Amino acid sequence: MDNLSIGILSVNVLKAKNLQKIENGTKKTLTVKNPIIKISYISGTKVSTPAEGQGESFKWNCKLNFELIRDKSSFFLQCFNNNTEDNFNLLGETRIPLILAIENEKFKQWYPIYLKEKRNKFVCRGEILLDLHFYSEEKIKVLKKNK
Repeated sequence: MDNLSIGILSVNVLKAKNLQKIENGTKKTLTVKNPIIKISYISGTKVSTPAEGQGESFKWNCKLNFELIRDKSSFFLQCFNNNTEDNFNLLGETRIPLILAIENEKFKQWYPIYLKEKRNKFVCRGEILLDLHFYSEEKIKVLKKNK
């Protein structure tokens, strides 16, 4: 870690509920299969393993770790249907503020994801449950020292 780092954020991707894939032209609801979470932060972009199943509710057991940088207070989350390479598969996205995780060290919450439709209207396309754990540089030093 460098001098701009304030610690490590562990993002546990747990569940999704009410995920929807709407076909643009017909407004027909399509089946969501094996969704994938992609998280982008200044220290890098990471992708979850696909969740199992199909429908509206899914479970992951996926942990993504990021080095947190001073004054960079949020990350960008996207949820895709099957494939992160094709924006047609984008189910929704949101920006996640990090302040509560940093202040409390642990923070678990459902985050709504939104998809931009015609006329720049944002529509909620489901929710993602994240469990955020923040480990400050000081705490990491203590843990390493006690090993």
